[in-house]
Amino acid sequence: MGFYNLKYSAKVWLSSLLIGPPVATLAAYCLQGNWEPICLMLWLPPFICIVALFSSLTWVIFWGIINLVIRVVPEPFLQKFWIMLAGTALASATVCPFLIDNFSLDNDFLPLSIGYTFGIITGVWYCDLAKPVIQQEP
Repeated sequence: MGFYNLKYSAKVWLSSLLIGPPVATLAAYCLQGNWEPICLMLWLPPFICIVALFSSLTWVIFWGIINLVIRVVPEPFLQKFWIMLAGTALASATVCPFLIDNFSLDNDFLPLSIGYTFGIITGVWYCDLAKPVIQQEP
């Protein structure tokens, strides 16, 4: 039962890893007025690997939440809504410890939080959460 949820959670997680850095760069420019985080874009593959390792535990928790939501919530739209809320909370909670001491627009972790949260939201609504088709025997 959980394998299509595993595939869905992996797609959403990977979409946040790919969408996060460009959106974070745009958010840094809009919030702080500089393109300094563009350096992250030049080193995108190593940065993605570091973030992937850092957020792998979050992904496992996200997969568990998806399994729980699928079992509890019957409506597909509401499933995606609750998955989006949980994913947003997890993405924000991953970066939150770095924002607590200095919560301002100049903090470099705020654009990262915005970028990865946007990636999760995009992945949740773009990727298909379809239940497997069970073939009935004739």
